[in-house]
Amino acid sequence: TIASFGGNFTTIYMSAFGRDVSTSVRSNSRNREALILYSILGESGVKQAQQDKGIRLQYAPGFAKESTELVYHSQDGPSVVRSFQINRQLGAANRILINPRPSTGGGQITPPPRERTLILDSGVPANAVVKVSVRSENVLHAYGDDKRRNGVLSASQLGSQRAMHDSPANANRRQSMRSYSLFRPAKRTTINLRFEFAEGVTMSRSLTELLHVPGTKALVYAELPEDIRSEADKAYQSTLRSLSNRGQRRGGRGGG
Repeated sequence: TIASFGGNFTTIYMSAFGRDVSTSVRSNSRNREALILYSILGESGVKQAQQDKGIRLQYAPGFAKESTELVYHSQDGPSVVRSFQINRQLGAANRILINPRPSTGGGQITPPPRERTLILDSGVPANAVVKVSVRSENVLHAYGDDKRRNGVLSASQLGSQRAMHDSPANANRRQSMRSYSLFRPAKRTTINLRFEFAEGVTMSRSLTELLHVPGTKALVYAELPEDIRSEADKAYQSTLRSLSNRGQRRGGRGGG
């Protein structure tokens, strides 16, 4: 299992994505928090949370408690969208902190509060819900010549990157640009958890897993399946045209 989390790693073992996995995540990070929340929900909870209305935080034992811990103690707590509707949710005492009123000095907008005890001063509401969305896509796990540099790209992203590298406009900085020589087909699954505490008061966490397609190996570009190369080649030509047109416009302005 390959997890695209990056950073300094701590290995966490738990049941996730419907099977036992060993996933490397950054210690005390949003990714670690997402993995814990996902595991508490379980497969059935995730399916219910994918419905339009989501599910109440009290759905699974420990989920409401863990969610509350994140609200008040995580590095990244809830966010607030400025609106007059939020004022009705949070009370008149907080209106001056949330309303988009210009300051008397330079006409700047007063930012919404970040202090959690102001945003949710009465605790996490009993009707708070979490909604889950799951998105899977076919990607390429790309490697440099030494296999120490790696990245994850869609076929079109790969084509655009190759065009940027090959473009005459980038000849002077080509050596410093990132390029890949080997590609292994993979599937990337992204799970987003969106907490809705009150109107305009939300918190999000996401979890990403990257799995190589079984039976595949790292291939050079010419060995990739035809459908992948076709999509990449279209993006390559489109990006080259765009770069060329941009250069011509700049040249026209300079010569006028």
